[in-house]
Amino acid sequence: DRRTSDKRQRMHGRCVAALESSGLPRADAARLFPVQSLPSKWEKLGDVALFAPRGMFEPGSGAAEALAALAPAARESLLAALAAEAGAARLGVQGRIGQVEEALHRKSGARLVWPPGAGGWVSFKENGVLYGLDVCRSMFSSGNGTEK
Repeated sequence: DRRTSDKRQRMHGRCVAALESSGLPRADAARLFPVQSLPSKWEKLGDVALFAPRGMFEPGSGAAEALAALAPAARESLLAALAAEAGAARLGVQGRIGQVEEALHRKSGARLVWPPGAGGWVSFKENGVLYGLDVCRSMFSSGNGTEK
């Protein structure tokens, strides 16, 4: 879809510029983090943007390895640029849904990746209802207003 492509291109430009301002040559930044390695969508809960574990957040991928190898200041700049583009103050990565107690209880596998040391508690309003939860401990399904 055209909007997703435009959004990703804008995000890519912002991320490459952030890395360049941290001292990484522009060509290296663009090569290490190609457009397709960046998130194309995310779930927003309060001020947290949760990305799927794909591309730069997929364990073992080239972009994830490049992210881990960045100097701390460059990684900070890159993640701050992603947060700004997502309109978020904190970033997280969704994990696999863990099964506990013989499938009677599902547990969130999300983890926050930026800023360092940030907690997972969020408060937000959806369909007129105020919710508060820890995104690293609880799962939340956006939408489904008629079912709630």
